[in-house]
Amino acid sequence: MSDRLNVLAENCNNILLAEIGAMIHNIGKMSEEHLKQGKFQLHLYFGDFLYDLIQTQTGNINGLDTNNINNAQGKFYSQPLKTLLTNLKISFPTAPLNDREYELREFSYLRIKQLYENKILDNLLGGKTSLLGKLLSEAHGRAVGGDKGFTLETNTNQQDKNAIHLSTAFGYEVENISSRNISSDQKKFLDELQKILQEINDFIGNNKQREVNTAVNKWKELYTRFQHILKKHISPYIADTRHPIDDIDLYSFHHSTASFFKAGIAKILLENPGTLTYADIEKFEWKLLSVRYNGLDYLLAARGINDILGKQSALETALNKIKQLLEVEYPIANEIYRDENGSVFLFPTLERNIEKEILKEVVEKIENIFKEELQRDLKPHINFSESSRQALKLGPVISEFTPEFNQFYPDISPGHSKITINGKAIQVDLCQSCHLRFIGTGLSGIILEKAVARKICGVCYERRDNRAKNWWENEKNETIWIDEVADEHGQIALIAGKFNLNNWLNGFFLNSFLNKTYREIFEKKPSLFTSFKNKLKREIQSNINRTFQRQANNSLRQEISNTIQQINDVIDSCTQVNINNIYQKIKQEIENLKNRFLSSGVNISYNDVAFNIFKFFKNSITKSFPDSLSPFLSFNPNNAFTNLNEFDDFLKNDRDVWGIFQNNDEHRLLFLNAKPASFARIDRIWHQTREFNLKIPLHIETCMDSIKRNRLYIKAIDESSVPAYQKSFKSTHVYEFKEGNVSFSLYCVKGSEDGNRELEFVSATNWQYLKKQFHFKWQKKLTKGTLLKETQEKLSARIESIEMADQSYYPYVTILAQPQLFMFWRLHLRPSILFRRLNGTTTNSSPKSKIVFR
Repeated sequence: MSDRLNVLAENCNNILLAEIGAMIHNIGKMSEEHLKQGKFQLHLYFGDFLYDLIQTQTGNINGLDTNNINNAQGKFYSQPLKTLLTNLKISFPTAPLNDREYELREFSYLRIKQLYENKILDNLLGGKTSLLGKLLSEAHGRAVGGDKGFTLETNTNQQDKNAIHLSTAFGYEVENISSRNISSDQKKFLDELQKILQEINDFIGNNKQREVNTAVNKWKELYTRFQHILKKHISPYIADTRHPIDDIDLYSFHHSTASFFKAGIAKILLENPGTLTYADIEKFEWKLLSVRYNGLDYLLAARGINDILGKQSALETALNKIKQLLEVEYPIANEIYRDENGSVFLFPTLERNIEKEILKEVVEKIENIFKEELQRDLKPHINFSESSRQALKLGPVISEFTPEFNQFYPDISPGHSKITINGKAIQVDLCQSCHLRFIGTGLSGIILEKAVARKICGVCYERRDNRAKNWWENEKNETIWIDEVADEHGQIALIAGKFNLNNWLNGFFLNSFLNKTYREIFEKKPSLFTSFKNKLKREIQSNINRTFQRQANNSLRQEISNTIQQINDVIDSCTQVNINNIYQKIKQEIENLKNRFLSSGVNISYNDVAFNIFKFFKNSITKSFPDSLSPFLSFNPNNAFTNLNEFDDFLKNDRDVWGIFQNNDEHRLLFLNAKPASFARIDRIWHQTREFNLKIPLHIETCMDSIKRNRLYIKAIDESSVPAYQKSFKSTHVYEFKEGNVSFSLYCVKGSEDGNRELEFVSATNWQYLKKQFHFKWQKKLTKGTLLKETQEKLSARIESIEMADQSYYPYVTILAQPQLFMFWRLHLRPSILFRRLNGTTTNSSPKSKIVFR
C-alpha cells in the first residue's frame, strides 16, 4: 500500500464520520414543517429543520446564533440523540482540515451558503474557519447541480399542503406523502439512527488505539447498516415540494451530497495542500471511475442455470468487495451506479502525478479482487472519465466503457488436457461452462472427479456447489433448480424486459420536462410578454409578406391578409400557454397558407419562412430581453445576471454545460427552462428502475398462489458398498438418483463425509413432471426401505422416512434484476393463462392483483 492510500486508511474514522454527517445534514425535511408549510417562502427554509429560527420572513439570517440552533435542534432531536450528535466529533490531525473540531450536529447548518457570503459564520464559530462546512456547502450544490433550475420565487408551483406527492424520476406522481403518519415515521427513523450512531460512537471510542486493519471489517458492517437504515426510512420523503422538481427523494439527494463530500475530503488529504481557502474549494472537480464488462456475454455463455447463478454470485461478491474497498477501507469514492455490466464510482480530480499514482494502485487492487473472485476468467475495463464540476458524464461513461466483448486474464491456468483418475490417464476437453479450463481442473491443479463427471472444470463446479449451499442456508423459500421450475410437461419460459435508459442517464430526456413555463416568466413581468408579442407579430408579418406577396394575385393577397390577422389573434389569445404552443399554432397557419397557394397553381418557396420564424424564437428570448430576464436567472435578485455575457461567464465555469451552450441561443433558453440533469436526479433514475425490476417477480408471485409447490424431505441411511473414507455423500452436494427408469435430483442437507451414516435430503425436482411423463408415483415408489442409487458415484442410500418439507416455493428463478434489465425463468404457461393470471382474472378464484407497467 502506498503512503498516499495509507493516509486515507489512517483517517478512516474521520472521513466516514464526516460522510455520515453529510448523509443526515438535511433530514429535517422529513417533517411536517417541510411538507405542510403552507405558503411557500424559499428563503425561510435554508436551515431545513431550523426553518423558523434561522431566518425571518425576509430571508435575513443575521440573527443566527448558538441559542437559535440549540433551541431548534431540541425540537427535532431527542436529548439523547442531540447529545450523541454533539459528542461525535471529527478532528483531522493535519492541515488544512485541522482548522477546528467538528460536531456531527453542526452539519445541519454549516452547509448554508449564506453563512459564508455574509461572514456570519466567522462570528458563529468564534473567528475560526470551517473548511468542512464550506466543502459540504459545495457538495450540496454539486449534488443538486441546479436541480431546481432557475425556479421563480412564486407560489405557482407549490403543491397543496394536504396532497404532497413524490414524483417518480419519469414525471408521474404516485404516493401521497401527506397521507403517511409523518410523526411516527420520523420517530422510528430517529430511534434507529440513535442506536446505530451509539454503536459507531462506542466503536470509535474503543478503537482509537487499535491497528487500522482491525477496524476495517467493523466499519464495513456499521457503514452498511447505517446506509440501509437511512435508505429504508427517508427514501419515501421528498427533497422539494414544488412542481416539477418534486422528483428527488431524500435518500438520493443525501447520498449524492455525501458522495461529492467524501471525494472532496479524500482530495484534500491526498494532495495535502497545507493551506486551503473557500475559493479553492469552489474550484474542485470530480471524475467517474468505471469498472465495466459485458455482463450478459459473461453470464449467458454458461452451461445452465446453476452456472449462471454461480457466475452472477461471483460478480456480485467482486463488486461488493470493490465497493467496500473504495468506500470504507480506503475511503475515496462512493459507488453511484451499478448494473449487469459493472459499477461506476464518483472520484475526486487530483493533481496529475498523484492521480496517476492513485489510479495505478486502485486498478491493481480492483484487478486482484476480480482475479480472486472470478478466478481470472473475466478482466474488467477500468477507466477514468474527464473532469467536470457536476460529474454529469454517467450516461456516456456507461455506454462508452462497456465492452462489446469480454477478455480474460492471460495468466489464467487452463490445467491439463490429460488427467489421471483412479490411476488411469484420460483425455479431456475444455469445460462446457466457461470454455477456458480443461474438464476436472480445480484450484491449484487439483482434479475433481465430480467435475469430470459433469464435464466442467473444478472452478465452475465449486461455483455450483457454493451456490447450492447459499441457497439452502439463506433462500430455502425460493428455488434455483430448473427441474423445480418446469411444468408438468418439462417446459419452462424465459421472461425478460429491458429499459433503454441511455438518453435518461445522459440527461437528454430530462430536458423534455420544463422547470417552469414561459407563462410564469411573463406573468412575473407582463410588459415583457407584451413587448414579445408585438415583436413576434412584426417579425411574422415581415417574413410572410417577403415570401408570399411577390407571387400572389388579388385573391391570394386577401388570403395573406387573413392569415396574418389569424396569427395575430392567436398571439393575442395565448397568454396562458408556453411559447412552444404559440409557435406550433403559427406554423400551422403558415402551412395552411402555403397549401392555398399550391392549390391555386402557384409554386412557393416555403423553407425560408419556417427558418426565419424559428430563428426569431431563438434570438428574441435570450438576446432581445437580457435585462428583463435578469430577475429570473438567480434565486437572489440582488445577485442576478444582468446581461447575457454574465450568464455566459456562469456557464463557462462548468465544463459539463459550456460545451453544449456555447454560442447556441436555443440551448441557453432550454437550460433556463428545462429540468436539469442533476446528479441526484440521474441517481434516482437508475435506483427507481432497478427497484421496479426487483419487484416484478414479487408481483408475479401474487398470480401463483394456486401453483405454489412443496418439496420432499427424506431421511436415509448410507448403504454404499465402498468404504466411507473413499466415497461418501457430502453435505451441500446435489446427487442424481435413479429409481427404476426415472432419475431425479436430491440436495444433500446432511452427508456421511464424517463417517456418520445418517443422511438427510430435500428434493430438487417437480414430482408432477415425473408422474406425468414416467408415471412415477413417489408415494408408492419411495417408501421406507427403498434403495436410492446415485448414477455417477455408485452410492446408495436406504430410505428411513419421507415427509413434506417445511418450505414451499414459487416456481421461478430470478437471473437478473438490474436498472435496465430483468430476466427470470418461470414455469411455462400458455399465453392466455399467463395473461389472465397476471391481470387477476382467473376464473376459479377471486382476483389476486393487477400488474401495471408504466
